[in-house]
Amino acid sequence: MMVRIDSLRVFAECENCHSGFWSPSLDDLFTTVDLYWERRAASLDEACGAQWPHLVVQGQMPADDEPPAPEDVAAFYALERVPLKRIPRWAAEWLVQGYDGDGLRELAGEHGDDPYRIKDLLPLALDEMGVPIPANPVAAVNRTFNYLARRCLAGALNERKVAALVDHLVAAGGFATALYELPLGRTYGLIDEWAGGWGRTEEALRHDVRHACEEQVTAAER
Repeated sequence: MMVRIDSLRVFAECENCHSGFWSPSLDDLFTTVDLYWERRAASLDEACGAQWPHLVVQGQMPADDEPPAPEDVAAFYALERVPLKRIPRWAAEWLVQGYDGDGLRELAGEHGDDPYRIKDLLPLALDEMGVPIPANPVAAVNRTFNYLARRCLAGALNERKVAALVDHLVAAGGFATALYELPLGRTYGLIDEWAGGWGRTEEALRHDVRHACEEQVTAAER
């Protein structure tokens, strides 16, 4: 199933072969290439025309046994990287935690099979909870980095997964210069070294990511 997250274009990869796609312009032929080209986007029509039936959006909020905080969901939503089908379950958890509102109740009652409806309801529910959606992509990415760092240090995400997500989230934030100044932002590109098997040892790479996570959390707590 292909889910449209934004209005025209999407960063995605094939679930089966894990190759990304991009198109420099709407006039160019559809091309598959390495995911580091995800700064290039292809339209959904192009994806359909190229017969890519199963697409996944890169940099989505990772699966977790614990329901995320609404503020973290708002940040991923701002970057169009929130997994919409999981939102109703989280909404139900937020109701249990004491949040309330008509939009939140309606969201909790969704079955997860109508992403467009969920995408419409989520901003309303967040507003009812008093949770703003970051308007600045740098602020949104910083919040997602805080989330990744906390989950990594808690043992819920491994360092390689964090490194991969960092690259996708930097892309989602438009490659703003300020993103590379964040502790986790400084690990951008590290996954290339990791996946390529060249350079430092895996132990050294894990150490670098974990150290960046510690710095990210420390900066967030100031």
